[in-house]
Amino acid sequence: MIMTSIIQQIRDASPEIKGGSPGASGENGLILMVYIESEGGMSGKTKVLVIDDDEGVVKFIQALLDENGYQVEMATQAHEGLAAVRRWQPDLVILDVYMPNLDGLDLLAYLKGGPSSKPLRIIMLTSADTIKSTETAFHLGADAYLTKPIKPTRLLAKIKELMAGKADAS
Repeated sequence: MIMTSIIQQIRDASPEIKGGSPGASGENGLILMVYIESEGGMSGKTKVLVIDDDEGVVKFIQALLDENGYQVEMATQAHEGLAAVRRWQPDLVILDVYMPNLDGLDLLAYLKGGPSSKPLRIIMLTSADTIKSTETAFHLGADAYLTKPIKPTRLLAKIKELMAGKADAS
């Protein structure tokens, strides 16, 4: 119904577009394509941003998530990650705790405390498994805390669990 209305409005505004359906070619060779963006983006995939200063870790996670149907963006510095969150609005962020310049915990506090147009799930990832950093991460709003070396099945299960919880909360 909405798509039909949009198509009719376009036809009314542009009389040279003739044709009965989206994608139909008109007399002048024009093609009308209508896209409706879903919550997960045009592809409908869950958008995951990986922020880690170790490029090898970032590439490993990207390959793993790509292979499992996620839409992935990467950042190797916290300020790049912050810019990507603002621009791309991911559904989930995998964030390294210890990074140069801006610490992952500081970025976590900003992301969870700042304005956001949609809920953001954050998995903290670190090689330091201390009680203090774990407690701090959860206190600041982390949704999960995983340690390196990365266990692919555990990471995938945690992402699936968090995204299922997000769907329940919406």
